[in-house]
Amino acid sequence: MIKNYLTYPCLGAMLCISAMTTIHAKEPEFKSELFKQGTLVYSDDFDGAYSKKRWGHNRGDKQVKDGKLIVTALHKNAEEAKKALKRDHHLGLDPEAHLRQIPEKFICHMRLKFESEKLAPNRPVLQIGHHMISLTYLEGGGHKVMLPGGPSYKEPKSGMKINEWVDLFIEYEEGRILLSVNGFNKTYEHKNVTMINKKDKYGPRFTFKHGIQGPNSRLVFDYVRLWKAGLENLSQPTQEGPNTAPLSQKPRLAKSVDKQLESHLALPYATYGDRVMKLDLYRPRSTSRNLPAMVCIHGGGWMKGKRNSYTVFAKSVALKGFVAVTIDYRLSGEAPFPAAIHDCKAAVRWLRANATKYGLDPDKIGAIGSSAGGHLAALLGTSAGVPELEGTGGNADHSSAIQVALPWAAQTDLTTERIRLKSEATAGKQLYRNFLGGSYTTHPAQYELASPVKYLDKQDPPFHFICGELDDGSTRAVAFRKKLDAMGIPSKLDVIHGAPHGFSQRQDWFTEALNKATTFAHTHLDK
Repeated sequence: MIKNYLTYPCLGAMLCISAMTTIHAKEPEFKSELFKQGTLVYSDDFDGAYSKKRWGHNRGDKQVKDGKLIVTALHKNAEEAKKALKRDHHLGLDPEAHLRQIPEKFICHMRLKFESEKLAPNRPVLQIGHHMISLTYLEGGGHKVMLPGGPSYKEPKSGMKINEWVDLFIEYEEGRILLSVNGFNKTYEHKNVTMINKKDKYGPRFTFKHGIQGPNSRLVFDYVRLWKAGLENLSQPTQEGPNTAPLSQKPRLAKSVDKQLESHLALPYATYGDRVMKLDLYRPRSTSRNLPAMVCIHGGGWMKGKRNSYTVFAKSVALKGFVAVTIDYRLSGEAPFPAAIHDCKAAVRWLRANATKYGLDPDKIGAIGSSAGGHLAALLGTSAGVPELEGTGGNADHSSAIQVALPWAAQTDLTTERIRLKSEATAGKQLYRNFLGGSYTTHPAQYELASPVKYLDKQDPPFHFICGELDDGSTRAVAFRKKLDAMGIPSKLDVIHGAPHGFSQRQDWFTEALNKATTFAHTHLDK
């Protein structure tokens, strides 16, 4: 039996934590779907000493560097390996690692990636139990779960890819395992769910086998958390249980999620006379190290919306390992363009000015938003240093440049024939007229000024566009992405199957988009 939950990872009952063996300065606080109690037995951000107890003897193939555990091949070629090992098998020509002393019932959170120039059949692989439950890559993205003796399950929706960070959550007891890969959750219940290999003299362990030789093959770990699970199980949640939402429902989070996050509300970030702009900031409690930051910009046609409408959005981003802020910005009924982008840039500068206070990396700031918010995120990405768009919101000694842009359902060129015609229409909401102060005919310079594509240059950050399959083709940013490609700037487009313009308002589409966007962001910000 397989239970599929498209939801946020680990939103069940809180673990009762008491640290036993830890290298983490501040005890992480996580949650579990399957277990009510747990004891933290190992936590490592790889900013201290190498743990021989957990990872075994270091023979020169492992190093802790820049907050990462990096595993490389033990030997460069077969001749060297045979001479050193005095055997002709298990030569250590590709990276391999083992995490030992895994409890018989456990919860594990980790972030890792396999780096390689290619995939091989069933390689790379994570084995939960040596040669037992296997997690491997699918060509084109996604993962495959193989139980010892069968069956196996292909899960393309996780989007797991070689050379990209994988956020992995595992909860296990004999006969049942929950796997969350980049936020895509499934619980597998089967008689062959076991990590016990009676022939393994080292006992229960995770085995990470790269399986691909070459100078660019590496295994990299960002962090690992491991709990020994308690004895008391929770009943399985239903599809509409307290920890999930129906697929057609608007995105939501369980109230208990707030215990995982620091919340700093109504913080002033810009001032224009008597007008004070505010933001809400959320930060994971699970780590004390500086995190990348993300400015979350709500939609609403530039004419409606407020920061509170993006609370779930921002909290969800924060749970993915960011300092996330949701901001108010001046809407078109208060002040036409460029007021909105002035506010967005002021928010970026404020984050840099307050980086130490809120534990964020000032060199790793991104922006994400949907529809009107997506347009502003894209404009943030291309217009750093454009004088007309910087504004006077404060912290002028800090840059407004961002390092990754994640526009959803966004327009990138407001001078197209389609938008010109919309701006001339006398019926409807007249979004463009209100936002830009008039039609294209009367205000062409404003439409040009507000077009992200007009500022593209080689200093711009990576872009990841997401749109609904049923949305207008302009949200796929074809011309924009071609220019990025010509400049050598990384870009990506994901299209949500069957989704309209407002896909972020439905739980399953939102979850899919968020997983893809935050994975892209971490890939480029965590270098």
